[in-house]
Formats: sequence, C-alpha cells, structure tokens
Amino acid sequence: MNALNFSELHRSLLEIQFELIHANNTSTKDIVDLNLFASSRMCVYSQSLWTGKVVELWTKVWTWLPGNASPCKPKVALDFIFSTVFQNAVNSTYECRRNRMIHCIQSINNAFNLSKEQINLQENRYRIDLQEELPSIDKAHIEVLMEDYYSSEAILNENDLIAMRHTILRFHQATMKFWRFYMSRKVGLDQRKLLYNPILQHLLPDSHFFNRSFYKALIYEGRWVVLESKLQQAIPFVELAKLNHPHLLKEKDKTCLKKWIEKINVCHETIPSKLFLSVIIEVAKLLKIQGSTSQPLFNLVFWLKKEKCIFVKKNDPHQLRRRATNLKSGKTIQCNHKNYTLGKYLGEKRTHLDKYHYYELENTNYVIEVPNNGFRSFLRTPQEKNYSFHWGTKLLKTIDIDPKGRFVILEKLPFSLSNHIWTSSQ
Repeated sequence: MNALNFSELHRSLLEIQFELIHANNTSTKDIVDLNLFASSRMCVYSQSLWTGKVVELWTKVWTWLPGNASPCKPKVALDFIFSTVFQNAVNSTYECRRNRMIHCIQSINNAFNLSKEQINLQENRYRIDLQEELPSIDKAHIEVLMEDYYSSEAILNENDLIAMRHTILRFHQATMKFWRFYMSRKVGLDQRKLLYNPILQHLLPDSHFFNRSFYKALIYEGRWVVLESKLQQAIPFVELAKLNHPHLLKEKDKTCLKKWIEKINVCHETIPSKLFLSVIIEVAKLLKIQGSTSQPLFNLVFWLKKEKCIFVKKNDPHQLRRRATNLKSGKTIQCNHKNYTLGKYLGEKRTHLDKYHYYELENTNYVIEVPNNGFRSFLRTPQEKNYSFHWGTKLLKTIDIDPKGRFVILEKLPFSLSNHIWTSSQ
C-alpha cells in the first residue's frame, strides 16, 4: 500500500469517526444512520461538515460534464474501505512485523553457531509465538504465516528496513486513532453497540477490524519503531543477544551498547516509560524465540540496571496513576489468565529510591506487590536463587508476575521481621 492510499484512508476514517460521534449524539435510533458522501471508493466525507457539502457540490458539478463518471454510493465506498483497504493495510503491516522479527532472528543466528537441532527448536518456538499472538487465527492461516519463516533466508538490507518502518508508521498515522476508538475498553457497552452497528454491515466474516490480537500486535510493533525514531538509532538486538555470551562480545559491540544506553538516558524525558518497557519485553520475546539466552527478560532488565539506565529507577507516571486509582480493595485483577480479588491494603515499603504498595489477595495465602515501574517486577524471580543479593536472607517466593510488569504475586508471610521482638542485642 503506497503513501497516497494511507493518506486517503486516514482522511476517510476521520470523516467516518466524526460522523459516528455526531450521529450518536443527535440520533435517538438504536442504529444510527451515517450521513456521508463518497467522492470515490476511497474517499468519504461527513455531510455534517461544510467541507463535505462543498465536496458533494463540486463532485456533482464535475460529473455533469460529458465523459465523467457518476459519484460512488456511500455503501459501496464503505464496503471497499473496510472490507478491502483496511484489511489489506492490517495484513501488510503485520507482514512487516513478522519480516522484522525473522530478520532479527536470522541476524542473531549469524553470530551464533547453531546446530540443526537448535534450528528446529527455534522453528517450533516461532510457531508457538504466532499461535499465542494470534489465538483467534486458524491453523491454516498460521501455516501461511510460517511460509515467510521458511522462505526468508536473506537478511534484509537497510533500504528494506526503512521501507518497513515507513509502512508501520503510516499505518499507525492512518488507522490507530479510529481503531483505538473501537478497541478501547473505556467506552461503555451500550455506546459501543451504537458505534459498532453502522460498521458491522461493511465487514467480511474474516475481518481483522474487531480482532484485538492483531490490534495489540501492531500496537507493540508501532512502539518498537517509535523508540527507534526517538533515539535515531536502531535497537542493537544482536549485541543484546550476546550479553549472556561474553566471549562473543567484541569491543565494537560493547561500544554500541554503551552508546545506546547513553542515548536512552539523554532522551528519557521524551520516551514514555510504558513504551520503553513494552519494547524491552518485545526484545526479550525475540531472544526467547531465537534461543540464544535463558531468562532473557530478567537478563535484559538486570543489565539495564547494572548500566544505570534511568528507566529502571524512575517513576512511571502511568503505573503510579493506575496504582492510585485502579487498585482498590474488592477489585478483581487478572494475571496470566487467573483471577484474583484484592483484599486489605497492607501499606507501603519505602527505599531510598522506590516505593512499593502491597495488598492481600482474598481467599489465598498470597499478597500483591505493586512497584513504581514495571522494570522492578521483572527483577524478582532469579534473585531469589542467589541469597548473596540480600545478605543471606531468604526472600519471598514469587508466585506469578504480570506479563506487563504491573505487579508481582508473592507468598504471604505470617509476620514481619520488623515486628519481631528481639531478646538479644548481639
């Protein structure tokens, strides 16, 4: 899809969104009617705006001239926009995501001497990742997507990577404001039905429009590209993969990683913590599929901490806001498909740079720990195996970690050492 198509798709979706909101606010019907004019199969305009009326008048004058075709019907245009253009845009952008992942995996493979057995395991991990990322897609579609993995042997050149980044950015600029309008869980169910009904009739049965899996995958891919754009530097995924293999790290690799951290710390105020954490989780997923390192997420976050990356210590405003407003006693939370109910608030644990919040979890022997940023959650598990991190003191057992790092579920201890009455001063 070229830039012109994305530009026209963006304008048409904005016009449709405005008309949906306007009709929803003014109509008393259960199904709102969209007052749109189509100048072509790709372009529709809201008749509630004077610009739409001007375009309609000009188009009608133009079609009266000999040899010019009649304007397109709005239903035909909406069918084409949602069933063909939007669907193709999602498919082509998701293809960019997978091609980028395959490129990264193959680039890392070139730095490691992998056996045939390791390559086969890598293929299985890639297939599992596809199935987990797109659970609503049938096996036949998964096999079609796997063909890209089998056929892509050459590493992409810089021009290919730039073209892919442009496609991803143009897709986000063209569609995400409208798509988020439908995917947001903040919109009430009744309002969602009113907004869905005018669109449903223009969608094919296999449409990706209401597919949250595709939506989330492309959100994550957009964050990867945005981070690289803000840093004006590619993510050094090959060098990051070598962190567990010091003998492979050359001086130029160490220099590359050092410059990357320095750039992150310089630009940290322009990069949301949520975005940076999301990209680190994506990199860890990539390293897990490639298979060159165990516990990639912990290793990455621990390395960031060791290299004094600001994000590991700084407060995440999104996390603090969520902690202050969304976490209340009685609220149900979900962690890796398991539901828990928050019980009594147990207070805070302050350190010189941090503050944790703790809640009991009802009907369990667990507590929930909510840090000031998601990076701290992913530093939990492996440290429990090394008491030297905490001067020989046995740590709480980690039960589960939220995949986004929002909280950690820990075992509940019967009492705190701080409340213990010591009988000796020795």
